[in-house]
Amino acid sequence: MLSVPVRIAASLLVELVLAPAASRAQNVLVNPDFNSSVTAWSAPTGALAFGAAGDVDGCAGSGVAVGSTPVFVGGQWTLEIAASGSCLAVQPADLIHMNARLRLSAVIGNTDFAFETYTDSACTTGALVTPTVGYTALPTGIWFDFRTGGAPPPGVQSVKFFMRFRDPANPNFQVALDRTYLGLLDPVFLDDFEAGSTCRASAVAP
Repeated sequence: MLSVPVRIAASLLVELVLAPAASRAQNVLVNPDFNSSVTAWSAPTGALAFGAAGDVDGCAGSGVAVGSTPVFVGGQWTLEIAASGSCLAVQPADLIHMNARLRLSAVIGNTDFAFETYTDSACTTGALVTPTVGYTALPTGIWFDFRTGGAPPPGVQSVKFFMRFRDPANPNFQVALDRTYLGLLDPVFLDDFEAGSTCRASAVAP
Protein backbone atom coordinates (compact mmCIF):
# COMPACT_ATOMS: atom_id res chain seq x y z
CA MET A 1 0.00 0.00 0.00
CA LEU A 2 1.29 3.49 -0.84
CA SER A 3 2.49 5.60 2.05
CA VAL A 4 0.81 8.97 2.51
CA PRO A 5 3.74 11.01 1.06
CA VAL A 6 3.97 8.76 -2.03
CA ARG A 7 0.21 8.86 -2.53
CA ILE A 8 0.26 12.68 -2.49
CA ALA A 9 3.18 12.78 -4.93
CA ALA A 10 1.40 10.39 -7.30
CA SER A 11 -1.74 12.53 -7.14
CA LEU A 12 0.23 15.65 -7.97
CA LEU A 13 1.93 13.89 -10.88
CA VAL A 14 -1.41 12.79 -12.37
CA GLU A 15 -2.79 16.30 -11.99
CA LEU A 16 0.23 17.88 -13.65
CA VAL A 17 0.17 15.43 -16.56
CA LEU A 18 -3.57 15.58 -17.24
CA ALA A 19 -4.39 19.23 -16.64
CA PRO A 20 -2.75 20.66 -19.79
CA ALA A 21 -4.37 18.02 -22.02
CA ALA A 22 -7.78 18.67 -20.50
CA SER A 23 -7.53 22.40 -21.13
CA ARG A 24 -6.49 21.85 -24.76
CA ALA A 25 -9.46 19.51 -25.29
CA GLN A 26 -11.91 22.17 -24.13
CA ASN A 27 -14.73 22.92 -26.54
CA VAL A 28 -14.32 26.60 -27.42
CA LEU A 29 -17.77 26.84 -28.99
CA VAL A 30 -20.32 28.96 -27.15
CA ASN A 31 -23.76 27.31 -26.95
CA PRO A 32 -22.62 24.10 -28.71
CA ASP A 33 -25.80 22.10 -27.96
CA PHE A 34 -28.44 24.80 -28.55
CA ASN A 35 -30.14 24.14 -25.21
CA SER A 36 -32.43 27.17 -25.43
CA SER A 37 -31.39 29.38 -28.37
CA VAL A 38 -28.95 29.91 -31.24
CA THR A 39 -27.06 32.62 -29.35
CA ALA A 40 -23.45 33.03 -30.62
CA TRP A 41 -24.34 31.39 -33.96
CA SER A 42 -25.38 32.96 -37.27
CA ALA A 43 -26.24 32.31 -40.90
CA PRO A 44 -24.03 34.60 -43.03
CA THR A 45 -26.10 33.40 -45.99
CA GLY A 46 -29.68 32.21 -45.36
CA ALA A 47 -31.46 32.11 -42.00
CA LEU A 48 -30.88 30.38 -38.64
CA ALA A 49 -33.49 29.71 -35.96
CA PHE A 50 -33.89 27.69 -32.76
CA GLY A 51 -35.86 24.44 -32.99
CA ALA A 52 -37.30 23.51 -29.58
CA ALA A 53 -37.98 19.91 -30.62
CA GLY A 54 -35.71 17.34 -32.19
CA ASP A 55 -32.62 17.31 -29.95
CA VAL A 56 -30.33 14.60 -31.33
CA ASP A 57 -30.21 12.82 -27.94
CA GLY A 58 -33.86 13.48 -27.07
CA CYS A 59 -32.87 15.74 -24.16
CA ALA A 60 -35.90 17.46 -22.67
CA GLY A 61 -35.53 21.24 -22.70
CA SER A 62 -32.81 21.19 -25.36
CA GLY A 63 -33.20 21.83 -29.06
CA VAL A 64 -31.34 22.23 -32.33
CA ALA A 65 -30.24 25.00 -34.67
CA VAL A 66 -32.22 24.99 -37.91
CA GLY A 67 -30.73 26.59 -41.02
CA SER A 68 -33.14 27.48 -43.84
CA THR A 69 -34.01 30.00 -46.56
CA PRO A 70 -30.99 29.48 -48.82
CA VAL A 71 -29.96 32.40 -51.04
CA PHE A 72 -29.16 32.09 -54.76
CA VAL A 73 -25.43 32.85 -55.04
CA GLY A 74 -23.25 32.05 -58.06
CA GLY A 75 -25.79 29.67 -59.58
CA GLN A 76 -26.33 27.74 -56.32
CA TRP A 77 -28.95 27.93 -53.57
CA THR A 78 -26.62 28.56 -50.63
CA LEU A 79 -26.93 28.28 -46.85
CA GLU A 80 -24.02 29.04 -44.48
CA ILE A 81 -23.87 28.38 -40.72
CA ALA A 82 -21.12 29.85 -38.55
CA ALA A 83 -20.18 30.01 -34.87
CA SER A 84 -19.98 33.77 -34.84
CA GLY A 85 -19.23 34.01 -31.11
CA SER A 86 -16.39 31.48 -30.83
CA CYS A 87 -12.71 31.63 -31.79
CA LEU A 88 -9.94 29.03 -31.45
CA ALA A 89 -6.35 30.32 -31.33
CA VAL A 90 -3.94 27.89 -32.99
CA GLN A 91 -0.23 27.32 -33.51
CA PRO A 92 1.51 25.69 -36.53
CA ALA A 93 1.98 22.32 -34.78
CA ASP A 94 -1.65 22.08 -33.59
CA LEU A 95 -4.24 19.64 -34.92
CA ILE A 96 -7.71 21.18 -35.10
CA HIS A 97 -10.82 19.05 -34.56
CA MET A 98 -14.36 20.03 -35.56
CA ASN A 99 -17.41 17.84 -34.93
CA ALA A 100 -21.16 18.24 -35.52
CA ARG A 101 -24.35 16.22 -35.83
CA LEU A 102 -26.42 17.08 -38.93
CA ARG A 103 -29.82 16.16 -40.34
CA LEU A 104 -30.82 17.24 -43.86
CA SER A 105 -34.44 17.76 -44.97
CA ALA A 106 -33.64 17.09 -48.64
CA VAL A 107 -30.81 15.93 -50.86
CA ILE A 108 -28.29 18.78 -51.14
CA GLY A 109 -25.77 18.96 -53.98
CA ASN A 110 -22.77 19.98 -51.85
CA THR A 111 -22.08 20.05 -48.12
CA ASP A 112 -18.79 21.68 -47.10
CA PHE A 113 -17.36 21.20 -43.60
CA ALA A 114 -14.87 24.04 -43.26
CA PHE A 115 -12.81 26.33 -41.06
CA GLU A 116 -13.04 30.09 -41.28
CA THR A 117 -9.37 30.99 -40.88
CA TYR A 118 -7.73 34.23 -39.68
CA THR A 119 -4.21 35.62 -39.73
CA ASP A 120 -4.39 36.97 -36.16
CA SER A 121 -5.04 35.09 -32.90
CA ALA A 122 -8.43 36.72 -32.18
CA CYS A 123 -10.40 35.89 -35.38
CA THR A 124 -10.53 39.48 -36.58
CA THR A 125 -8.06 39.79 -39.49
CA GLY A 126 -7.73 38.10 -42.88
CA ALA A 127 -10.92 36.02 -42.85
CA LEU A 128 -10.92 33.17 -45.38
CA VAL A 129 -13.17 30.10 -45.66
CA THR A 130 -11.03 26.98 -45.99
CA PRO A 131 -13.06 23.82 -46.86
CA THR A 132 -11.64 20.65 -45.31
CA VAL A 133 -14.24 18.05 -46.36
CA GLY A 134 -16.86 18.15 -49.14
CA TYR A 135 -19.84 15.79 -49.53
CA THR A 136 -22.42 15.28 -52.27
CA ALA A 137 -25.95 13.83 -52.20
CA LEU A 138 -26.13 12.69 -48.56
CA PRO A 139 -29.17 10.71 -47.35
CA THR A 140 -31.94 12.72 -45.71
CA GLY A 141 -33.96 12.52 -42.49
CA ILE A 142 -31.27 10.87 -40.34
CA TRP A 143 -28.56 12.26 -38.07
CA PHE A 144 -24.96 12.21 -39.34
CA ASP A 145 -21.91 12.44 -37.11
CA PHE A 146 -19.52 14.75 -39.00
CA ARG A 147 -15.89 14.89 -37.89
CA THR A 148 -13.00 16.63 -39.55
CA GLY A 149 -9.62 18.01 -38.57
CA GLY A 150 -6.23 19.08 -39.72
CA ALA A 151 -3.26 21.32 -39.16
CA PRO A 152 -3.80 25.07 -39.62
CA PRO A 153 -2.70 26.38 -43.05
CA PRO A 154 0.50 28.45 -43.11
CA GLY A 155 0.03 31.89 -41.59
CA VAL A 156 -3.23 31.01 -39.83
CA GLN A 157 -3.38 31.91 -36.13
CA SER A 158 -7.07 31.33 -35.32
CA VAL A 159 -10.14 29.59 -36.72
CA LYS A 160 -13.93 29.52 -36.42
CA PHE A 161 -16.53 26.79 -37.08
CA PHE A 162 -18.14 27.12 -40.53
CA MET A 163 -20.41 25.01 -42.78
CA ARG A 164 -21.77 25.68 -46.27
CA PHE A 165 -24.59 23.90 -48.12
CA ARG A 166 -25.24 24.42 -51.85
CA ASP A 167 -27.68 23.03 -54.38
CA PRO A 168 -28.30 24.16 -57.98
CA ALA A 169 -32.06 23.48 -57.99
CA ASN A 170 -33.65 23.30 -54.51
CA PRO A 171 -34.45 26.66 -52.82
CA ASN A 172 -36.29 25.10 -49.85
CA PHE A 173 -33.93 22.74 -48.03
CA GLN A 174 -33.32 22.88 -44.26
CA VAL A 175 -30.43 21.68 -42.10
CA ALA A 176 -30.66 20.76 -38.39
CA LEU A 177 -27.42 21.12 -36.39
CA ASP A 178 -26.59 19.83 -32.88
CA ARG A 179 -23.72 18.59 -30.63
CA THR A 180 -21.02 20.80 -32.11
CA TYR A 181 -17.34 20.89 -31.10
CA LEU A 182 -14.23 22.88 -31.98
CA GLY A 183 -10.96 22.25 -30.13
CA LEU A 184 -7.39 21.00 -30.26
CA LEU A 185 -7.97 17.40 -29.16
CA ASP A 186 -10.47 14.92 -30.54
CA PRO A 187 -13.03 14.58 -27.71
CA VAL A 188 -13.90 11.15 -26.32
CA PHE A 189 -17.10 12.40 -24.70
CA LEU A 190 -19.27 15.41 -25.53
CA ASP A 191 -21.33 16.00 -22.37
CA ASP A 192 -23.07 18.98 -20.79
CA PHE A 193 -21.65 18.66 -17.28
CA GLU A 194 -20.11 22.12 -17.43
CA ALA A 195 -23.54 23.56 -18.23
CA GLY A 196 -25.14 21.69 -15.31
CA SER A 197 -26.94 19.09 -17.45
CA THR A 198 -26.74 15.30 -17.15
CA CYS A 199 -29.34 14.34 -19.76
CA ARG A 200 -26.70 12.66 -21.95
CA ALA A 201 -25.35 10.56 -19.07
CA SER A 202 -26.94 7.37 -17.73
CA ALA A 203 -26.84 5.79 -14.28
CA VAL A 204 -28.17 2.51 -15.64
CA ALA A 205 -26.88 1.85 -19.13
CA PRO A 206 -23.22 0.76 -19.35
